[in-house]
Order: sequence, then structure tokens, then C-alpha cells
Amino acid sequence: MIGRRAAHAADTRAAVLDAAEELFSDPGYAETAIDAIASRAGVTKGAVYHHFPDKSQLFGAVVERLLRRVGARAGDVGVPASGDVWDAVCSAYQSRLDLVVADRAYQRVVDRDAAAVLGVRELERLTAKIADTALVPVIEAAVRSGVIGPVPPDRLARMMGALLSAACREIAASPTPSAARIAVGETLDALLQGLRPK
Repeated sequence: MIGRRAAHAADTRAAVLDAAEELFSDPGYAETAIDAIASRAGVTKGAVYHHFPDKSQLFGAVVERLLRRVGARAGDVGVPASGDVWDAVCSAYQSRLDLVVADRAYQRVVDRDAAAVLGVRELERLTAKIADTALVPVIEAAVRSGVIGPVPPDRLARMMGALLSAACREIAASPTPSAARIAVGETLDALLQGLRPK
């Protein structure tokens, strides 16, 4: 009985997050009411509030879910068995920039609205949480193998996460995202490759 109730609650929460992600990406956070999210999810307004006390907390959960999804697709490089670990990191970051142009939900929710809705500090906290999980082991391996200079892995992961977020926001805010992505990508790669020992 408890297992079924927990499964139903998890299904309801997932449906609410799916609906919120769709509506926060179009028409956007400010234009989306909880009633619309409940209707899209096929649940009552009370069910939404049961899982998320207010719209901003629901938005934060959507942001975190999108960050985790992108982390799994692009940022969670892992330590390669062979090859240059830092090239793998740089490649993953370039893939992440591609997502800003290609993934409309991510662009609108994370790169355009999240800092305004959640505040820059909260967005940085969420980004750092993902960066610590995905990047710290890779940075540790890169330092151990001498591919990059000796730096504190946790600090560098947080700084790289903030740098990537700023790069993505610049692309998302541009009237020509594809052109901005190329210019921003070149700058980001130069900065990351600059960590290699001279």
C-alpha cells in the first residue's frame, strides 16, 4: 500500500515538473499560472501545492532538473580510459554551448529566466552542485596526470560552472544566438586550454 502511494506521488510530481517545464519555456515563468500547470499535468491545483509550496520553488525544481539532464548529456564527462581528459572537458563544454542554441526549454528557463526568478546566488548554488558531482573527479584526474596545473579541484569546478553559466546567458541573450555561440565558444576554449602548463 505504501509503495503504491509513493509511486503515485512520484508520478504526480514528475507530471507536474513536465508540465511546468513546458509552460515555463513557453509562454514563460511570468505568464504561467499554477492553474495552467495543474491543468497541463492533469492534476488538481492542491496536488501541485502538495509537492511545491509556491511557483518559485517549482521553478527551482525545474531548473535543477534541466541542469541535471544537461549534466548527464554534456557535462558529466567522466575520466576517459585513454586520451586527453582536458580535451574531453573542453569538448563537453562546447556541447553544452550547442544546447543553448538547440534546447529551447533550457535556453528560456535556465539561461534567460533563472537568474531573475531565483537570484544569481541560488542559480550559482544549483550550478555548483551539478559541477561538483560531474567535474571534480575529472579535474582531480587532470591534475594528477599533469594535463593541467595544480589547482584545487572543487574551487575550479565551481568557477568553471559559473563561467559556463555566464557564457550560456550571453548566447541566450543575443539576437543572433548561433553567431554568439561561435564567438563565446572560442573564448571559453581559450580560457580552459589556458589551464594547461606552459
